[in-house]
Order: sequence, then structure tokens, then C-alpha cells
Amino acid sequence: MGLKNAKREKPAQEEAIRETDNMETAQAVENKKHQKKSKSASDLAQRKNAGQTGSAALFPIYRWISLVGMQTQRYSKRFYRHIERYLRLPFQMLRFGGRFVFVTVDRYAFRAYHEAADEARYLRAEMRSVRSNLGRCMKESPLSVFPVLWHYAAKAFKRHKKLFGTLFNTALPIGACVLLATTVAHWGSVTFALEVSYNDQKIGYVASESVYLEAEKLARSRIMTGSQQAEEQPAAEDVSTAGAGGRVVNLGTRSLAAEETESTGELISKPTYKLKPISIDQLTDANTMSDKLIEHSSSKITNACGVYVDGQFVCAVKNETDAVSVFDKILNEKKTDEANTIADFVEEVSYVQGLYPDNEKTVWDAEQLEQKLRSKKAEAVYYTVKEGDTVSGIAQANDLTTKALMGMNSGLTETIHVGDQLLVSNEVNYLRVKIIKTVQRTEEIPYETEETKTSSMYVGRTKTVQEGVNGERQITELVTYIDHVAVSTKQVSAKVVKDPVPKKVNVGTKSKSSYSSSGSSGGYSFSTNPVYYSTGSVKTRMMWPAPSAHQITQYFGHNGHKGMDISTSGASGLPVVAAASGTVVEAASGWNYGFGNTILIDHGNGLQTRYAHLLDYSIRVRVGQQVSQGQWIAKIGDTGNSFGAHLHFEVIRNGTRVDPLPYIK
Repeated sequence: MGLKNAKREKPAQEEAIRETDNMETAQAVENKKHQKKSKSASDLAQRKNAGQTGSAALFPIYRWISLVGMQTQRYSKRFYRHIERYLRLPFQMLRFGGRFVFVTVDRYAFRAYHEAADEARYLRAEMRSVRSNLGRCMKESPLSVFPVLWHYAAKAFKRHKKLFGTLFNTALPIGACVLLATTVAHWGSVTFALEVSYNDQKIGYVASESVYLEAEKLARSRIMTGSQQAEEQPAAEDVSTAGAGGRVVNLGTRSLAAEETESTGELISKPTYKLKPISIDQLTDANTMSDKLIEHSSSKITNACGVYVDGQFVCAVKNETDAVSVFDKILNEKKTDEANTIADFVEEVSYVQGLYPDNEKTVWDAEQLEQKLRSKKAEAVYYTVKEGDTVSGIAQANDLTTKALMGMNSGLTETIHVGDQLLVSNEVNYLRVKIIKTVQRTEEIPYETEETKTSSMYVGRTKTVQEGVNGERQITELVTYIDHVAVSTKQVSAKVVKDPVPKKVNVGTKSKSSYSSSGSSGGYSFSTNPVYYSTGSVKTRMMWPAPSAHQITQYFGHNGHKGMDISTSGASGLPVVAAASGTVVEAASGWNYGFGNTILIDHGNGLQTRYAHLLDYSIRVRVGQQVSQGQWIAKIGDTGNSFGAHLHFEVIRNGTRVDPLPYIK
């Protein structure tokens, strides 16, 4: 009670002190005003006396100065009073704020502290009592613990009834809100979906059956069957040269669009569905579902390499290397060891990596593939009669007897005409080999006769002045053989190796009226200084790099040209061969400083050849590969700084580009 009375008396004392301070402040203000009035009166009397005693001429100046000073003092005091009011306000607010905080802390904080301390002392005493009572009960009977706990719980609830009521009224809405939010969040991410079971295994969940049907369609489209065909022109043709020089087009790993056939339908089993609530994150899309279908159908589907001949499916092999080795073997058997030859398959061979039905009809081993490729297929083969051909000669060239040839062509007699077509075979090899051989032969150039008319001889008289000598011409031809049978011959170039010497004859013209005349006629001559290069201990010359194009459109040195351009009508796509054996040091695609797609071959001893402006995706060699003379390395194109399909051919000797023509035989 004493403390409470002291707290009540304290505000009254503060109020008395506050009133006393206010009275003292008012008395000080009145004294200050009285002093200011007295000082102003004395100053005014002094100014009057000074004005009376001063010079009359200076009185207006003194008066003006005095008025200015008084006004300045007046406004200064007024300004100070205003400033003082605003400067005093923050300090007053700080003082009153501090008093408020102190009174609040003293009134509430300390009170709460004392109440909490009292409650803590009570709880400590209660806990001692509970601990002692529980210990006693545990010693007497464990079951008597529960009544004691119930007694103390009821006592605590009764003592803190208001507190428990407040907690209950607050916790119940909060708990309800938390439960509602949790329920909404849980069921918001849950949906009903179809559980797909495939081959007695659960593979995923789909939102609807249409998603599974789409996945099944995608899976079937990735499975290739024998009814499918390879595309004629792949998107990115990877042309590689087999060990024997055969042309093989690798279409890469691709998925060909397939129609739903009975064969693919047998590979994909029917699923079973079950409706289940799942999380949205567990749903499976069509692409993922198609992968799972293929994975769980591995016993019926396998990843293999499909072999296609002229776009027709032959079979699929487990390893692409086995298929390539079979083709190389067949090509090597029919390829000759002669130089200046190009070997290739007549049919287009391609490989397609993908998924195939794993059965005996589709997937073969290397032996089965080789047996198929060595078989025969029904196809009529005709021979066109040329000048000088005979029935017996045609029969012998095609491994037939004359009787068999005449039996295959009803009405055929020994009399045949140029342009006639004769049936020479009813079947051909399933896989045919084409060999293009460069052949050189020499033919005579007949000499010409030059007549010189002379008046020293009578008409009808002649005299041989110079005997004529035939010249020689070296002709280069490309002979195409299919399965060792010559089917076509094409002249590539003709070079005069020995000029003919004309026969000169004097013809008399002497008569009653004579006259003389002269004339000349002749052909052309072409001579070069051949250059040989060494290949070990043998010296040889290069071959023509474009067997099917023999027209030189621009020579070396013309307008600063550093190579030789070769072209012909329809040159795009014609083969380009290695002019000499060597190692590929560059096989690049793109602009390449204007060369376009280019190949650079090193022949040793500082000699290199370049082949530029090649057709896109036609390069058949790679860097580091050894090539032989006449090997097909690319096709004529129009890439880089080019204005029309042609082959830019360069010969580089010790880093310097030289005229290629003397190097070519």
C-alpha cells in the first residue's frame, strides 16, 4: 500500500513543481520587458540631447541612421522569437517522449515483470509438489499417477482458465486455416489418370487414352520394316570410300516415317488401363511413353543397320562394319589391279541405322547378306550392234554360244546391222560392279599432199619433191565395264605425239599461156614438254583429273590464273579422280578462300595437287587417307568463287603453283 500511495502522490508533486516553474518564468519575462522599456526611454532622451547639441546639418543623417538601426533591431528580435519557437520544439518533444517512455516502462514493463516472476515462483513450487507427489505415487502404485496428473491439470486449467480460453479461440481458427490450405494444396496437384500396364509391367500414367495412342503411333513410326525404302537423297549425305574404293552412302541414324502395317502391329502389344489418382508430376507425355513402349518391346525390336540397294530394303545387320566388309569383299573380287581404274557399284548402296523387327526375315548375319548380294535377279540385258560386230563375236564377248544367242533372239541371222539391239542375258547379278578404265591407244595421222604448181613443167607432169610420213596421235579413252563386260567407250583427249610430214609434189602448168601460183594446206600440231615425277624408283606422269570432262575452259597463267579449269556440258556431278597416288592432307567444305569444297593431295617430293569447287556432300575421302591414281575422290561442282560447274585443278611444286598441263599424260 505504501508503494501505491507513493505512486499516487508523485503526480501531485510534479504538478506543483510545474506550476512554480511557470510562475517564475512569467516573472522573468515581465522583468525583461520592463528593462527593455527603460532602456528605450533613456536612448531616446540621449538622442534628443545629441540632436540639440549637434550640428543642424548632420541631424537628418543621424536620424536616418537611428531609424535604420531601430528597425533592424526590431526585425532581428522578431525573427529570433520565431526561430526560437521552432528550435525549442524538438527538445520539448524529446523531453516529453522520454518521460512517456519512462512512465510506460515503469507502469507496464515492470508490472509484467513482477507478475511473470510471481507466476514463475508459483510454477516452480507447483512443479516441486508435482514431482514429489508423482514420485510417491510411483512408489506406491503406478496406476495412481493418472489421478494425480488429472488433478494438477484441472487445477492449472482452473487457475489459467482465461489464458486457455484465449489460446483455444486463437489456435482453433489458425489450425482450421492451415488444414484448409494444406488440403487445397494437396488436392490441387492431384488428378485422375490412366495407369498403363504393358506386358504385365506398369510403365507410366497418361491423361487419356489418346495420349497412349499417339505414343504407340510414334513408336511404330520408329520401327522400320522391309516394306520401307531409303530416301534417294539424304539430308546430309556422308559419302565414304570403302577399303576397295566402292561408293557407299551412309544415311546415318534416322527414323523413316512408317505406315502402320501388320508387322509393326504385332510388335506393339495391347496395354491395360486402370484409373488412379496421382500427382500431376507423374503424368507421362507421348514421347516418353513411346520410348518406354520400345524399351519393353526389346524382345521383338532391335537396333540394327538396314542395308538398302537402290532404295530397296535388303536386310538389317547388327553391326554396320560387317555389312561394309561384305561389300568391300565383293568389290575387291571384281576390281582389277591395273592402274588408272575406278571401281564402283552400279546400284546405290546405303545404310540406315534404326529399329527393326528382331526376326529371321529382317535381321541377317554377314553370310546371309553375302549370299543375297551374290545371287541373280531377272533383268533383260541388250547389246547394241556397232560397226564391225559379228554374231559370233557378240556371243563370245557375252560368254554365249552362237546357237544360244540366236535362240534368245528369234529371227536373228548372221546378217546384223549397226544399231540393232540383241538380247544377251535374261538375268544379271543382284549387285553389279562398274569399272571405269582409262585406256590409251595410238593411231596414225595420215599425211597430206601439198601440190605446188610450176611453169617449168608442162601440164600433166608431176614431180615428188618430199615424201610424206604419217604422224601419230595418242588417244585417251574411258572404257566402262559392268561385270567385266565393256558397255561404253568415251574419248577423253587426243594428243599429237608425232606431226605428219606432208608429201610435196610439183605440178606442171606450162602451156601456151603459163601462169604460177602457190598455196599451202596443213593441219595442226600440239607439242608439250612432258614432266615426270618420281614414285619410288619409277618415274611416271599424272592422269587427267576429270575423266568425263575434257574441255579446258581456262589455261594456267591466263589473266593471272594459277590453275587449269576443266568443264564440259552438264559437268555438275561428274566424277573427279586423283591425278596421282598420295596422301590426303586437306578435305574441307565451305568457302575456303574462294576454293569452295576442296581436296589437297600430297604426292611426296614437294609435289601436291588441288581439286576445287567440288559438289556439296560429294567428298569421298578424309584427311590422312591414302589414295591411288584414278581413285574417285569427289564430283565436279560450283561451290566457292565459281561461276558455273567446273573443276579447278592445280599442281603445286615446292609450294609454288605451276602449269598442270605438262604433268598430265
